[in-house]
Amino acid sequence: MKEIRLPMSEKPTCQELKNRVRELEEESIKLKLSEEHLRSLMESATDFAVFRLVSDKTNPHQLKVKFVSPSVKDILGIPEPMKFETWFKSMHPEDVERIDKANQRAFTTLRFDEEYRTYNKKKEAWRWIHAISTGGVDKNGWNNYVNGILLDVTDRKQAEEKVKEKTKALKKLNEQIIYAEGRERKSVAADLHDSVAQTLAISISKIKTIQESGEPINLEIIAEIQVHLEQTVKEIRSLIYQLSPPVLDDFDIAIALGFLIEENNEKYGVDIKYIKNINPPIHIIKPNKITLYRAVNELVINIIKHSGSKESEIELSKNEKFLLLRVEDTGIGFDLDKVTDKNFNGFGIHSFSERIKNMGGNFELFSKPGKGTKVLLSIPLSSESDSEN
Repeated sequence: MKEIRLPMSEKPTCQELKNRVRELEEESIKLKLSEEHLRSLMESATDFAVFRLVSDKTNPHQLKVKFVSPSVKDILGIPEPMKFETWFKSMHPEDVERIDKANQRAFTTLRFDEEYRTYNKKKEAWRWIHAISTGGVDKNGWNNYVNGILLDVTDRKQAEEKVKEKTKALKKLNEQIIYAEGRERKSVAADLHDSVAQTLAISISKIKTIQESGEPINLEIIAEIQVHLEQTVKEIRSLIYQLSPPVLDDFDIAIALGFLIEENNEKYGVDIKYIKNINPPIHIIKPNKITLYRAVNELVINIIKHSGSKESEIELSKNEKFLLLRVEDTGIGFDLDKVTDKNFNGFGIHSFSERIKNMGGNFELFSKPGKGTKVLLSIPLSSESDSEN
């Protein structure tokens, strides 16, 4: 209540006194309503709890609870929140020492702002709590009270953890992409050296022989040089096709994979069976289309070079959301428990499996020694407008 002070020289009238009393009564009512509103807000809180602690030298934590929102029972999962010591009983062992030190500092700084984990028995789960408080002192400078708030920040911490995992996955994917690019460049360099460079070297050698001999031009040698140069052009076109297959621009993925399998069957003299269980065109975005094409190419090469299989199948199908691919052989197989990341990188499997997972798809590998190998992968389908974009 406000103290009424009247100047000595003035004597208020009876009416003035009544008016002032009425004003004080109105202010008192407003203050009471404000307090009730604040208490109602604190008591109805669900995702936070407000508290006041006061000094208590008999308590191990030197504080006791004066007031705390009922929501603290759900936030901390404790039945008796008025007992301050119970707030710490379910704290994660890794956080206890840090929080204890922060508590000790708070007696000096009058400020506490920490996050910690506590096991909520009601929810049967570890929850992240953010505790913020400010202390007050009496006229002698002694810690007198602490006002604060407890917030359940589990959702935010879980979101942060997902971001960290995603960032880690992207970093790993980037490393795999760099590795794949280096591997592909090495492969192209080897092909250029073993094919184009060799045929060009032979052609140049024959031309020098003609120049140094001083004899009339031999048409047979010219014809041989022409054959070598035509072979070089063919090999260069083949490399260009491998780097950027035009079939991906001209046809949908089902037809493009058919061309790829047919080409490898013809080139390596193998018989990989292609089962296409899809009739209408398949709509997937261009990056996914390229990734799937290169993944199938890598799997086909692995079958040819490593499986020793005489029978193998590639089946393409779909459901409402995904394009599904099965690649299976009856070759020598291998023990998955003994496969390392280095082995996977050597086969080119790890790189594209990470890419497929990153684009929202799935990759599964099954193999046993002497039982062959099976790969199941899925790629998200898209609308026609998405695939055009």
